[in-house]
Amino acid sequence: PRPTRLEMNVLVGGASWFTSMANTHLNKIVVLGLVNALLARYFEIRYVGFGKTIELNPEVSAALEIEGGVKERPQGATEGRKLSILSHNVWCHYGQQWYAPSARKRLTCLQQEIIDRQYDVVMLQELFMLRCGPFAITSNFENLVLALQRHGYHSITDPRSSLPFFGQNSGLVILSRLPLLNQSTQHLFKSTSEKVCNKGFVHAQLSLGPSSELHIVNT
Repeated sequence: PRPTRLEMNVLVGGASWFTSMANTHLNKIVVLGLVNALLARYFEIRYVGFGKTIELNPEVSAALEIEGGVKERPQGATEGRKLSILSHNVWCHYGQQWYAPSARKRLTCLQQEIIDRQYDVVMLQELFMLRCGPFAITSNFENLVLALQRHGYHSITDPRSSLPFFGQNSGLVILSRLPLLNQSTQHLFKSTSEKVCNKGFVHAQLSLGPSSELHIVNT
């Protein structure tokens, strides 16, 4: 049987409503995608969602420490030579850009210095990540890790556990040519003068050979 006029009106109205809703949601998706792309390109801000732990560049994530550390100690990792360690405050505070300028240039110079001198262990402070709810800036950390990973720094502590939902993380990271024996631990101070940062210290245990190890604390 042919549909009645009322049924036809209902069908046409329903189809129009569905099309309108689909276009509205499509427009929202397109707009959100464009906003995310512009924030990432010009301000290095990217959408990370509402989860407790944010996702990083896959190459960076692959370079970070593995749960449980290495299973076996390397044979003679540092026998017969001195151990070289660098500790440096990189001064990359996102809330103090007006008097801590040129972070990218300074990090590039530091990166080249580390590569040239071939330090065994590098301890950095104030290499901050910043999170504002579902958005985050992690480019300084990610760019440095990607560059140094290519030059033998394959043991890198994961700083994300100290990143709050709003604010900066501890800014602490350890990069090493020697393997981590166990997963590093982040310890946060109960109170500090810098309310926007999760200040504290990170502890890592590195293997020096078959029967020796080194405990490092970066703060």
